Amino acid sequence: MKITAIRHCKAEGQESIAPLTIEGEQQAIELAAYLEGQHFDCVISSPFKRAIDTH
Repeated sequence: MKITAIRHCKAEGQESIAPLTIEGEQQAIELAAYLEGQHFDCVISSPFKRAIDTH
């Protein structure tokens, strides 16, 4: 079994509705490119906006 843990990208704060910063948005794009083509059986995410916007 392989487990991959990814922390959310840079956000404007710790509140549940804090959006990603411009840098965080770029990090999310780069992360998506890095993970492209990989298969995941399950994705578990926080319901916070910064986590959802990261994936």
